[in-house]
Amino acid sequence: MYLSQLTIKGFRQFGADDPVFSIDFHKGVTALVGENDAGKTAVIDAIRHALMTRDMEFMRLQPEDFHIRADGQQAAEITIRARLSELTDSEKGAFAEYLSYEWAEVALYVHWFARRLSEAPGSRRWVDIAVRSGPAGEGPSFDATVRQLLATAYLGPLRDGARDRIAPDAAQRRAHVLLQVIEPQRAPRIIEALADQRGVAKPLARLQQGRLGAQAVLDQAIRLQLH
Repeated sequence: MYLSQLTIKGFRQFGADDPVFSIDFHKGVTALVGENDAGKTAVIDAIRHALMTRDMEFMRLQPEDFHIRADGQQAAEITIRARLSELTDSEKGAFAEYLSYEWAEVALYVHWFARRLSEAPGSRRWVDIAVRSGPAGEGPSFDATVRQLLATAYLGPLRDGARDRIAPDAAQRRAHVLLQVIEPQRAPRIIEALADQRGVAKPLARLQQGRLGAQAVLDQAIRLQLH
């Protein structure tokens, strides 16, 4: 399956008034091109919220993520809808109760909704977040296990825009993402096990510093018979 459409309301630059922001994607590589503050990062972060990602950075909703209208009023709700198309038979089986049937096509909708409960983000529960299926969010809620099946690999910016140079941890990010893509289930255990083995402290440090590729870490794990 692939992400075929993304709709955003009330998130950062994108308000809830018509016309609502919606973008269609095609299979393959997609490039977002636009001026600064046009919303490119907002689109990427909206995808990260809706689908979850396997990366080193924890994604937490912030008060400033709620859209501020021209009159200065801030939105109280955010809606992000992701449409996933061309599911394989195995994917249809895994998400059977969450699917939407649109004529001859079967789609999976992820409807991510956030509502402010308090004006003070420091309060214990200032925002309520729900993730449901269906085109309008009318379907069953996604549980944590099912959402993990949708989690994608996210590779953060490799260039430091402020200093116009490659980010110092760019190699580490590449190694981390590659490891997660190759072995998403075993990655944490592999890293932990390597840390406990004598003689591999240096390779582990090199992994963390981005000087040792993820595949090399997997090879080391195989040699240690970690299955």
